[in-house]
Amino acid sequence: EYDSLFSYVQNFEEWIEKEQLNRHEYKNQLAVVRCLTKEKKVKEKIDEILEDNINIEDQAVTNLRNLPKGGIKGLMYYKAAIAKKQKIHLTTDVSINEKGLLSKLPEKDIRVLCKLIGIYFDNAIEAAAESRKKNLTIEVYELKDKVNFVFSNTFKNHKNMKDRNSKGVSSKGEGRGNGLYFAGKLIKENSWLEGKQEIIDNYYIQQLTIKKDSK
Repeated sequence: EYDSLFSYVQNFEEWIEKEQLNRHEYKNQLAVVRCLTKEKKVKEKIDEILEDNINIEDQAVTNLRNLPKGGIKGLMYYKAAIAKKQKIHLTTDVSINEKGLLSKLPEKDIRVLCKLIGIYFDNAIEAAAESRKKNLTIEVYELKDKVNFVFSNTFKNHKNMKDRNSKGVSSKGEGRGNGLYFAGKLIKENSWLEGKQEIIDNYYIQQLTIKKDSK
């Protein structure tokens, strides 16, 4: 599924950037039309259109624009839109070098990275949506020739949290818990990646580190 998604999110990157240029004018025009009509149904339809569109002007989405093109940016845009649609309080912070490590990764490594980001982002969205506070924070930063992706989310306690990396273990029932198991296998097969999980102050934190030599 993530292999199939990869080609689509590359196109999504281009679409997002074009939409960000046009969206202000689009909203302004709809606002003008809304003011011109007295019809309640017309106003409701305009409000519905604005609500149903991906909120690409949201600060959490805008912060992702510093990510390099090639698939990662598009995937993060897409997952951020899903998170916002589920009423999750999403915060993003990206601090990387424009010509840093991420921009130098070959496509085969980007595909591996996208699979892991997809798994971790999906899990974070699902867990945050179940929790009372519904908070999710994504950090991407470069430090000492390493790039870190950190997913921090609130969660509802489950009895099988300690076994979350085992095959088939999930709070959603039998056969649902393969994401983290496959993520662990991917990391073991790629020595340039490291994964770390911990729980701090009622937040589940998943860190993914790219430690590949920039050469």
